[in-house]
Amino acid sequence: MKKTLPFLLILLIVIFLFTHYKEVYQNPQENSLTIYSFHGENEEFSITNGVIVLSENQTIFSGGDLHIKSKIFSNIHSVTKTFYTIINDEEHILLSNRSTDTTGTPIHMDGSLGKITGEAGVLKNISSQDLQNNLYFKLITADSDGQENEYVLQLSLSEVTENIDNTP
Repeated sequence: MKKTLPFLLILLIVIFLFTHYKEVYQNPQENSLTIYSFHGENEEFSITNGVIVLSENQTIFSGGDLHIKSKIFSNIHSVTKTFYTIINDEEHILLSNRSTDTTGTPIHMDGSLGKITGEAGVLKNISSQDLQNNLYFKLITADSDGQENEYVLQLSLSEVTENIDNTP
């Protein structure tokens, strides 16, 4: 049984790869795929390893990692982290999450900013032009006294798929 399980796993992976290869390369127009990476930095914090994957029927938005560089975030008890674009002077939220501490312990803010996947979702109606020079990250913090601060960072977006050749 111990030898059979790894063999079955490898067989399943090979079947998946062949099936995926056939789907992608037989109908390349139907399966167009666009991949972006993004990052940004200011004096207080930086964002690295952000990824957006867009296809006809599936989207992935991974916020990447938040790295705190300033000690001004050492006494934070509530934080909201939001990725958005601005289209026609209106914010379109792509991913947002909020953390609040009720124990009196400051929140550790470094780390993953979350991920959302699904069938097109919010990104379905957002074009590449809407994303270029128009992707933002907003950080709203509140300390133990309730004092709120807001930080907005424009993110640099790069298309990764422009250098990928999808021919078999």
